[in-house]
Order: sequence, then C-alpha cells, then structure tokens
Amino acid sequence: MTLINHTRANPFIHPFEEFSRGKKIFITINSTYMKSQIKIFGFVYTILITLFTANTFANSLHNETATFKVYGNCEMCKKRIESSLKGNSAIISAAWDVKSKVIKVVYDPHSISIDKIHQLIAEAGHDTEKVRASDGTYKKLPGCCQYDRKKISE
Repeated sequence: MTLINHTRANPFIHPFEEFSRGKKIFITINSTYMKSQIKIFGFVYTILITLFTANTFANSLHNETATFKVYGNCEMCKKRIESSLKGNSAIISAAWDVKSKVIKVVYDPHSISIDKIHQLIAEAGHDTEKVRASDGTYKKLPGCCQYDRKKISE
C-alpha cells in the first residue's frame, strides 16, 4: 500500500507560487484584474443609486395643474369648494373663481387622481364637469348656494 503525501514540497511557498512554479506575474495580473473589476462595479453602483435617487426626488416635485368647471353661486360656495380640497395633503393649492365658476387646482398626481378631486368637491355638495353631487348633500347647502343644476353627461 502506497501512501500519498498531500503536503507541499516547501510549506513556505504560497500555493499559487507553487502552482505557477514561482512566477509571481500570475498573482499580480489576477490582483490587478480584481481591483479594476471592483472599481467598475463601484462606479456602476454609484451611478445606479444616483439615478434612482434623482428619479425619486424628481417625482416628488412634479405637480400638475387642472382647471375645470364647478357649479356654485357665492363667496360661501368659494370657501366650501376650496376648503373641501385644501384639507387633503396631495392638494397644493385650490382657487375657485365665483364669476367664471372655474377652479384651478395644483396637485401631486402621484398621490391623488383628478377623478378623486372631482369626487371631493361633489362630496361638499357642488357639481363638477365630471361628478354630480348627491341630492341629499346638495339640499343641505344654504339657499344662496343652491344653483340651477345641469344634467352632467357621463
């Protein structure tokens, strides 16, 4: 029975040196290659994080403006219509003009939809171009705020 000696011939020589018969160039090339790969991956990772952060930041700053018709009559209507929207954190500003019956809303489209804005106004008792307020809510409005209701096409 033959025993095989698994120990290296010279225990003071690094295994790669022994494998490459003392040629240290193999280790140097490998080390340089790994360092360049680490730098490349680090650079790519930094760019990806920067793009992700910039995109997230840009989305949070993106606001939209919408204008549409809201039916009402007086300054009390104005206060009610605007306050129905200003309580929502996704609404930046809301201004309703009594004469033209047009509201201008600046809002965050990532947090609220335009349909939801119409719905909030209708819940306050005022009809919009898209959503008609419920009859019960409309009848609760003061007499000066009850306008001639038009049929809203859906």
